[in-house]
Amino acid sequence: MNYRNTFTTVLGYMLSLTALCSLPALASAQTDIVASAEPVTSMDVKRVGGPQSDEWDKAITSANQAIKDNPRNFAAYINRSRAYAELGQSQRAIIDANKAILLNHHNPLGYTNRGHAFELDGRINEARADYRHACNLNYQPACGYAQKLDWIGAADIAKRVSQLFSRSDEKFVGKQWQDVVALNTLALRLDPGNVAAYANRAGALIEMGKLPDALIDSKKAIYIDPQYGAAHNNQAYVYELMGKQKEAAQSYKNACELGLKASCADYQRMAASLASS
Repeated sequence: MNYRNTFTTVLGYMLSLTALCSLPALASAQTDIVASAEPVTSMDVKRVGGPQSDEWDKAITSANQAIKDNPRNFAAYINRSRAYAELGQSQRAIIDANKAILLNHHNPLGYTNRGHAFELDGRINEARADYRHACNLNYQPACGYAQKLDWIGAADIAKRVSQLFSRSDEKFVGKQWQDVVALNTLALRLDPGNVAAYANRAGALIEMGKLPDALIDSKKAIYIDPQYGAAHNNQAYVYELMGKQKEAAQSYKNACELGLKASCADYQRMAASLASS
């Protein structure tokens, strides 16, 4: 199976890699900002080289329990909002951020997380407004996020993403996987809904042996665009490497039905393997 055939190539020129990153916020009952909240487990998640799905799943579980214990625990809604956003579930993130704001409209983290979710959905004006509101509530990181969106226009985003893809393709051919991850991460900061960037980063993460992270990126791409065959193909390959033959076969079949001929051969291979086992 050669998923590199699905790697996206876009012509362009390299740019200075200085884009700011919109990192969603966490709330904790131990911080001054939510001192009045019921105790809730805060997450100390280290993001190195890509997302960590297990940590975000644990965050959701912890927040679920906190909300069950106290339905008015706005800190728990803030934490769960961030976790949903990091897992690519922007609509759920927005719902939880709305709930947190309803419970405590003086807390800037609810606005910051909702702004991040809006940004993931490409709703730049709404994201900018929420970041500015959080900034006015003295949450300084949100000020930087708002400023980032102030200088980015739609045409500029497309141009910069194209430039990043061009450079990423060069690095991919050169098997410089860390650089591929970094370049596509920058592309996603500029265009959080870009399915090609998720697929490209997944391919590099597979080469680095970071299968759980590659699976997350593949699933995010599918969530954004279920018709994107390359994401199904990459997901299938990850499942195959994980030894999950049934899941791999189904994903290869999905990619095949979306027009990827190489995936058709892989599906037939996996189906034959399952039939003989």
